Amino acid sequence: MKLKILVGGLIFLVFAINCKESVFESESLTPRTQKLKSAAIGTTYYVAKTGNDANAGTLLSPYLTIQKGVNSAAAGDTVFVKGGTYNEYVTFNASGTVGNPIVLKNYGSDGVTVDGASTNIYCIYATNKANLVVDGINVLNSTNYNILMSGCANVTLKNLKSTLSLGSGAINIDMEASTTSWGTNITLQDVTTYGGAIGAYFKSQINGVSIVRGHYTYASLDGINIVGGTIADSANYVRNFVIDGSETSYNSRQGIITWCVKNGVFKNFWSHHNAATGIQIENYSSNILLEDFLCEDNSQVFTFESGVWVDDSDGVIVRRGIMRNNQTGFRVSGSRNVLAYNLLIYSNQDGNAAGMINASGVNFYSFPLNDPSYPSLYQCNVQLYNSVIDHNSISSSQRGSVVLQGEGTYTLKNCIISNDQSPYDIYRTGTHTLISDNNLFYNTRALSIYNLNGAVSLSSYKSGSGQDAHSINGDPLFVSTANFQLQSLSPAINNGTNIGLTSDFLGNPIISLPDIGAYESAIAVPPLTTYYNKLVTATTTKNDCGTGYTGSTVTYSVAANKYSSTVSQADADAKAAADLSANKQTYANANGTCTQIPVTVFYNIKMSATATKNNCGTGYTGSTVTYTVAAGKYSSTISQTDANAKASADLTVNKQTYANTYGTCTLIKKKR
Repeated sequence: MKLKILVGGLIFLVFAINCKESVFESESLTPRTQKLKSAAIGTTYYVAKTGNDANAGTLLSPYLTIQKGVNSAAAGDTVFVKGGTYNEYVTFNASGTVGNPIVLKNYGSDGVTVDGASTNIYCIYATNKANLVVDGINVLNSTNYNILMSGCANVTLKNLKSTLSLGSGAINIDMEASTTSWGTNITLQDVTTYGGAIGAYFKSQINGVSIVRGHYTYASLDGINIVGGTIADSANYVRNFVIDGSETSYNSRQGIITWCVKNGVFKNFWSHHNAATGIQIENYSSNILLEDFLCEDNSQVFTFESGVWVDDSDGVIVRRGIMRNNQTGFRVSGSRNVLAYNLLIYSNQDGNAAGMINASGVNFYSFPLNDPSYPSLYQCNVQLYNSVIDHNSISSSQRGSVVLQGEGTYTLKNCIISNDQSPYDIYRTGTHTLISDNNLFYNTRALSIYNLNGAVSLSSYKSGSGQDAHSINGDPLFVSTANFQLQSLSPAINNGTNIGLTSDFLGNPIISLPDIGAYESAIAVPPLTTYYNKLVTATTTKNDCGTGYTGSTVTYSVAANKYSSTVSQADADAKAAADLSANKQTYANANGTCTQIPVTVFYNIKMSATATKNNCGTGYTGSTVTYTVAAGKYSSTISQTDANAKASADLTVNKQTYANTYGTCTLIKKKR
């Protein structure tokens, strides 16, 4: 939940997962912390309840107070404390050096406790000091923090328990106004906190924290609280933070919460039975990786809480995690660049009964950036891949298994969304953009999707939204209700789409086509034989030249292997043949040339014909005249015969006229 919302909590258990790395991991997500070298041999001091501060501080002549031992120690020295309860306020007044820390440690297996006894502000305190180790010293009952390290560097707290701090919390690592440097390279290893306001509190100007294992429980606020100052003061954000293998439980707000944190890795953790959210990444936290974790039985007191909640943050990867028995499994609000995959989100229908109307498996939303009542820092952008979202919500819920609201862009691929107990399998409202496909939907009731304006069937949703074109409807055939691996006949096998993942929830490699869901089966799609076309060619004459020109002949080729087929060689070759038929003429016209056709001219031979003048008057007779068409008078580009025919036609048409014009008339003599 947001820090503006208060919360409270209860209960306990254990969890560990080891998975391989995935393609989405970036080195930039892994904070680098300096590891202290083994201490060089220095002076050893001893403290015992039977000692005296006037003693020499040896094993046989120990000091009485821890403070005396710490005051005596320099770089490389170790102060061993024998068993018992010490009512002290221990302050480190000196620093060690790199490789030679000042070590405060219990003697052998002795149980050692520093008890604030309601009179001391702190049990153990240091400011502006470096290279310190506190090992095996338990603390309790301070009136502020049991342990405070302010502006310190290279500090290791390990194998200790902080109980019942009466003030702000159990352990505080911060940068107070009085300090002169950042807190750097802080390690908490196998630390247990019980009670107090906050189990472990990291506040502003801290660079490099590693929490290894440990249990942070029953705080009146949060188990682990990491607050990097104010949102506007980005220069002082907490950065490079690692939690590996820790447990947070029964806290009255979040198990783990970040505020203004840059570069964090939270892995192998178990957060359960907290009053609010198991782990909350919020308010300008950026470059955060959550992996190999279990968040269960959270939202015990407050409504609208989750197993994991990413709120108003940027650049968060959530992978290989389990979110179960919370009110909502996985919630993202007002955050951008959130990538989530290989998640098991199931049975999220517990938590505060009064708030179960909002129960869901997944809830992504953001309000308008300028909404004065609830402004979002960012436009929400979330991608969720290869996850199982099963048996979430309850029948009276007004939401659904997957709830997508408000503005933003939400991508959902290769997910199994099954057996939701509410009326809707997907519940969409707002103006967001959805990119969804290759999912599997299943419910024993009819599938129902609330798509922006009302409930529709899966088929109507597909046609109306344009989404999930390749998604399927069928029983995923899980191995059992608690084991979401796939049986051999599951329709989810090999029906996913490749989105870049190389391994599944267990780190097994993805083979062949990805399966839908978080687990990759060992069943691969049989390899297909691929056939490729042979080289084929065809010649075609360019046919778009103008009159008097002729086109060249062009060869069009379809290269070998241009077309493939998983059906047969003939099918691949048929594709090439179809290419030839469709494109050879276009190719010839585009690449051929036009040549002018040479012209042969034929001329007529000389021709003559006689005709008798026939226009003499009565009593006269006309002479016979020869009409000649000279050679070469007529030409033809067709043939000699055509040229001669033209001359012959001239003879036929003009010989009589010529005779009548040029002939003579002779009087016919009458016989006497």
